[in-house]
Amino acid sequence: MSPASLMLGLFGSRTCRGNVDSWLQHSSANNDGESDECCCLRWDMTPWMQYLIAFFLLCHGFVYVRIGSMLPEPVKGWNGGSWLLSDVITNRQLTTMVIWLHVIAGIATLACAVAIGMPSLLPGWWRPLAIAGGVFGIVAFAVFWDGQTGLLLEEGGLGALMSLLVLVGAVAFPAVFDR
Repeated sequence: MSPASLMLGLFGSRTCRGNVDSWLQHSSANNDGESDECCCLRWDMTPWMQYLIAFFLLCHGFVYVRIGSMLPEPVKGWNGGSWLLSDVITNRQLTTMVIWLHVIAGIATLACAVAIGMPSLLPGWWRPLAIAGGVFGIVAFAVFWDGQTGLLLEEGGLGALMSLLVLVGAVAFPAVFDR
């Protein structure tokens, strides 16, 4: 049994003709960009996995809203500047911008969690919300980080990595939660 077959068995079922191994071999050999009927792999996500992902995103979005709305107080060593923007935007304008970026990322991520956990409420919206939340989360970190590598985690490095995973997941698996 291949790793792909194992993953599909654990996390969901597939809807395509043939077996997964032949699909993987065919799709890796077919790089001309044309679609054909053999390359129709789609995961039907198991409910427990879908709820687990929604819960993860709910927690991630809540942290963005909660911590983002209090910035910069939670980070004691923040120097008040942005490594990315240098002196273009400073002090109060930078703080306001960082707060809004975090809150927008959090709201989009929370809405994405709802769209995944309860797809009938926001049908088809999980992907645009995941992309928006991921992009705003990464930008929020990029703007807030002051260049101190010692404060990388405190200033949101882990959150940016999670946002990157959400963004990559939304782009790489566009139909995983579609019903």
